Amino acid sequence: MILEALILALISMIFIREKDLNNLINFKFKRFYLAFIGIFIMVFINFITGRDFGSLTDFFVRNFTLFHILSLLLISISFFSNYGNKGLLICGLGTFLNALPVMANGKMPVSPSALMKIENERIIKIIYMGASLSHGVFDKAKLYFLSDFIYLKRFIGPSKVISLGDILIALGLYIALIIIVRKRGA
Repeated sequence: MILEALILALISMIFIREKDLNNLINFKFKRFYLAFIGIFIMVFINFITGRDFGSLTDFFVRNFTLFHILSLLLISISFFSNYGNKGLLICGLGTFLNALPVMANGKMPVSPSALMKIENERIIKIIYMGASLSHGVFDKAKLYFLSDFIYLKRFIGPSKVISLGDILIALGLYIALIIIVRKRGA
């Protein structure tokens, strides 16, 4: 979904008359380091838990939820710090809304009916068997309305199940980029 938002933003930029692409380079993203640390944590825990590094892997498997929530909150705070750009504010809200069901359930709940529509047997099996540390199917998920329950048939890459938070992140990214490239900037 984020890839699609980026592509749409790039296409939309063609039609903006008063634009300055240098604004993309010169944009002062406040607290970028928090987003960087959050993304690093997310990539790191997925890398470590996807391989066998002995006790190190065991530690991160046991504490995956804590690190997952921490990474989402750091990214949210980074986006919220850039409240002057409404798009980044929306991204922060979307990221925070994605953190809430993870906090309430230990992982992001996924709708079984939407999951079946993606027709990816490997992903379906991993999530249904409880092998995913980040996503799961729950009988009675808390904050279900914020979980991954929206089936998205993608034009680029495999279909997936997304949340309202994911939609807000993509929408916010689109808006943020458009705001930044306008002549008057963000």
